[in-house]
Amino acid sequence: MLAPNFFPLRLTPFEEYMLLDSRPVYPMSCFIVLNLEGELRITPFENALQKTLEKHPLLNCSVDETAKNRFFWQPNRRKIEILRSGRDACRKLPRTKGIDLFREPALKITLCNEKPDSAEVFSGKTEVVFETHHSACDGSGMSRFIEDLLYEYAFPNQSPKRQPVETERLRHRNQFGLSFLETIRNLPKQCGGFRRAWLFFAHKIMPLTAEIPKTNGNEPAEDFPAVVSCELSEEQTQNVRRNTKQQGITLNDMLLCGTFDAVKSLQEAKSITEKGFIRIAVPTNLRTPEDASLPAANKVSMVFIDRKRKDIQQTGRFYRLVHQEMQHIKHCRLGWAFIHGLTVYKWLFGSIRNMVRRECCWATATVSNLGILFDTAELPVQHGRIKLDDTLEMTGAETVPPIRCGTSLGICAFTCMNKLKICIHYDAGVLIKDDAEAVLRRLYRLLTENNGNSP
Repeated sequence: MLAPNFFPLRLTPFEEYMLLDSRPVYPMSCFIVLNLEGELRITPFENALQKTLEKHPLLNCSVDETAKNRFFWQPNRRKIEILRSGRDACRKLPRTKGIDLFREPALKITLCNEKPDSAEVFSGKTEVVFETHHSACDGSGMSRFIEDLLYEYAFPNQSPKRQPVETERLRHRNQFGLSFLETIRNLPKQCGGFRRAWLFFAHKIMPLTAEIPKTNGNEPAEDFPAVVSCELSEEQTQNVRRNTKQQGITLNDMLLCGTFDAVKSLQEAKSITEKGFIRIAVPTNLRTPEDASLPAANKVSMVFIDRKRKDIQQTGRFYRLVHQEMQHIKHCRLGWAFIHGLTVYKWLFGSIRNMVRRECCWATATVSNLGILFDTAELPVQHGRIKLDDTLEMTGAETVPPIRCGTSLGICAFTCMNKLKICIHYDAGVLIKDDAEAVLRRLYRLLTENNGNSP
């Protein structure tokens, strides 16, 4: 368990960015939903949760502002309450108002079930909704936390052979595996980040609405979080992997190009003709191999890919250009540029609050790929389901990324039980469900109808 003298822990620049960019109208909440079937025993689940939180203490912390613009993680002294809700066939997730880190811990859990047999057992279909504040955790961290929770539930009296977490690594979560000399040697490569930083502010970004929505409300839209999703079969998922390999690109490249095309189409359908750039924000994982033992935390950055609408075409050349840019970013480690920019801005001006709270469109959409969720090496998979015990199986999952003012689409892909799934979180205050489903259909067609030839 984390030593008491580790707290308070100062927020990293990216954690502070996520904290300050969260508003009542646009909570900076991430979601992972587990679809369970069978008998979920509440007391063993609660016990497993408490044991897992000891390994991942940031999720049970709130934030104190001890001095102006100085933010620190402080442990929550109470147990995280497990909320209960009925299942709503019209909604994928229960309505939430987000997480206020100044008043509550970074994790909420809601159990959704139609007819619980008793207070101790949920029978039939149950959705376990994990909501986390993005300041405390990213998708990879949340996936590790849930994996550990599933193991604690499935093996309460055993010690499965898993990579242990080291809570002490939280003290070094703002380090990225380079020595001082290695950092100096990498500076020439980082010069490209200065140009990208200039373009970040110089380019006029086109949102999916005629006007940027206001952020001075007291709660999010009525349908928050509004989600649509689709799942590919195992055969379709294998075909996607084979096709991208044959084309010499990655799944991320294909998702990026498909999102550019879908956003362009949606803007044209909405008669948005203003000149500018479509910008896709792409989270980049900054974990090193040594971070395999890092508890749930936020160790990502952002890169931004801009294209003029006239340059977006479903051609092999367009795909190759996007692929080359993403490979250049990876080779030069330009994911650090955003972190460095936040650090320098805070050093110059004392706070990033004014920069973060600008009501403008920083990106038209976000696209993230969490890779393979839930390592099931010790949890048997039978008939496309993860068996947790003799009476409970996991049949699927969903992930929902956050959205912000002006960024009306958050697209997340992941693979679970050998099936690729795409979830879209859309701003229900400015878009309707048909808009999000139109984007989803274009992505689905792109992935499933491409027979290995470059578009």
